[in-house]
Amino acid sequence: ILSNTSADGNGCELGVQENGAWYWEMKSGVKTHRYRPTPARQSVRDQRWHQLTYCLDAEKKEASLYYDGSQVAIYNIGDLALPVNTDSLYAGGRPQGDLAAWNTFNGALDEVAIYKSVVSAASIRESFRRYFPVKALPTLPAGKLLTVMNYNIWHGGNETGKDVGPARIVDIIRQ
Repeated sequence: ILSNTSADGNGCELGVQENGAWYWEMKSGVKTHRYRPTPARQSVRDQRWHQLTYCLDAEKKEASLYYDGSQVAIYNIGDLALPVNTDSLYAGGRPQGDLAAWNTFNGALDEVAIYKSVVSAASIRESFRRYFPVKALPTLPAGKLLTVMNYNIWHGGNETGKDVGPARIVDIIRQ
């Protein structure tokens, strides 16, 4: 959908996966960060209007991603070089030799906005709610325990076996 990648492939891109869900990718040299949600959760091929937002905070070294006004991911980009001096901004597709038509976005882009500063999550949520009122987010009752876990699953847990690896991951999460 949108790409500001340079001739060497470095930069950022918002696009549509083959399965109908959107994706985000940021690349610099050999380092790449990717966000690829499932179509059941974040499809853009459902005949509805969607807001996709990518916000880069260079000071915090974070990339925040939003789908329909809700924050869905935060990436710590660490020492990944920030995209600067990219060749062009492409909307709807980008030229890639014989594959240009293959990579064309089959839809409509209603608005594209680019800001020089970091846009807050509240501003992004409000920009979506102006057109699409959203139900209040569920909250946890006061005093109820919330358990949070962060686990980096490399290779889908398969590094220790196709069946055993994912089973071990499930066991760890259940604990």
